[in-house]
Amino acid sequence: MYAIFSATGKAGYATAVSLRKAGMHVRAMVRNESKAAPLREIGCETAIADLFDPETQPSRVLAISDYGAHVKNDIGMPTICRGLEERLTRIGGHKIFLQSAEHIQGWERVFPAVKESGTLQTIHYPVDNPLPTISALDLGPIAARLLLRPLDKSGVDVVHAEGPQRYSAADVANALGQHLGRSIETSIVPWAQWEELFERVVKPSLAELLIKANDAQNQGGLVDIGPDSNEVCFGTTTLFDALGQLLMSL
Repeated sequence: MYAIFSATGKAGYATAVSLRKAGMHVRAMVRNESKAAPLREIGCETAIADLFDPETQPSRVLAISDYGAHVKNDIGMPTICRGLEERLTRIGGHKIFLQSAEHIQGWERVFPAVKESGTLQTIHYPVDNPLPTISALDLGPIAARLLLRPLDKSGVDVVHAEGPQRYSAADVANALGQHLGRSIETSIVPWAQWEELFERVVKPSLAELLIKANDAQNQGGLVDIGPDSNEVCFGTTTLFDALGQLLMSL
């Protein structure tokens, strides 16, 4: 039986779907019973559970982490994931840290402004610098494949996941332009304006984490596959297809 926390999120739900398709018994852990219905519809058992219950030690744990979690300096969100990994190493059994590249779905929040102005504002520079990225929905099948492997080991495996190729902000603008049937320009947001930009959509504490993470990513090579990686898995969804799916859902 497989227990999935954060099962109502994009990656968690996609993992549950993939495991159910493989005929596995899945228990989906939720914090709010009102969000459990879609999981029950695909055949999951649902429960409200405590992640930190010492009486429920699993034989294998897979945790979704972040590219850059190997970096020892404070670089925001990847550093939070590093802390999670360090805590999970204290428990027994086999641990898989599935370090995910940036999710393509993160671009969705800028769609309204792009449609209105014809310009994609980005904090990534240079705009033609390809970065590791992945559709969040591809993480589910990858996680399921890792969980379904024979349980013949203990310790820690660090696995990275990214899309079929790397994409730049210019690639995003080009793909959006193809979908929208118009030319989309790119415009780099000056660093001094990042705080104001992020705090329009998230709390200040989260904005600080995102600023640090993106600052590190722009340094090149820092938020990338770490030296402790055991394996790299590749999703199949292209940037063009992922953005098209997001635009259709608006």
